[in-house]
Amino acid sequence: MDQFKAMKSFACIIEQGSLSKAAEILNSSPSSVARLLAALEEKLGMRLVNRTTRNISLTEEGIEYLAWCRHILSEMELMETSLEARKNSISGELKISAPIEFGNIFIAPLINEYLKKYPTVSIQLSLSDRVEDIVQSNLDLAIRIGELPDSSLIATRIGETRLIYCASPLFLATHKILTPIDLENKNRVVISSFQTNWFFIDKGEKIILVNKPILFTDQISVARQACIDGLGVGCFYYYQVAKAIQEQRLSPILDDFKQDLIPIHFVYPHMKLISPRVKHFMSWMKDKITEFSFY
Repeated sequence: MDQFKAMKSFACIIEQGSLSKAAEILNSSPSSVARLLAALEEKLGMRLVNRTTRNISLTEEGIEYLAWCRHILSEMELMETSLEARKNSISGELKISAPIEFGNIFIAPLINEYLKKYPTVSIQLSLSDRVEDIVQSNLDLAIRIGELPDSSLIATRIGETRLIYCASPLFLATHKILTPIDLENKNRVVISSFQTNWFFIDKGEKIILVNKPILFTDQISVARQACIDGLGVGCFYYYQVAKAIQEQRLSPILDDFKQDLIPIHFVYPHMKLISPRVKHFMSWMKDKITEFSFY
């Protein structure tokens, strides 16, 4: 059995919602598609879908397998597009969205490099910490940080970051903070786009700290500067304060209570609708962005 053909067929069946519609897309017969699905389930040793005369629904294993199929097929398309781009000219307009700090630090410089190499491409870059609707905003691609809600969009993981708690050396010289509980009576600077409450992991258990911030803002730069100025403790993604830590204007705290890494994704509409220039940009960007450390 051709594994990639089976994966494409399986994804198509779920997207179309029936064997007959999938057969039309695949230029095959419903019976052939049904046999291929049965062979796939037999090879995996598990049922992927529950079938009735009227509809098809995914099993729990089918949901997980579909996610893997979409990821693998997307990666294959990106690889093929990258190779194809060596033969064909890439041109046209790209509309991209990214979080403000991440976009300024990482995406914008890479876009400048890309445009120098491919001058027939033009790019509209929107930087916002508000999560835009990709379809309604007519975006080709968005960068999202954090766990993704279920949706019809496709996601390709490009890295990870982590939350880091920090304060100025001056603040820490007069405020002893060894455990999350020590933060209860300390000034806190809170960013509205993050979770209002702070979470820590101590020996496998979650500690929740309800915030009563001295400063509550939607701007990363404002919160960062407030912490540098000694106003209190702040919570940031690591890359947002990496430079200030390197310059010793901020010091990390509570490293013994680290949380899980937070994923960073490219998010885009269904892969069959992506233009060659979007696929090429994603492939190029993914290769470049692996050179950076986000945590």
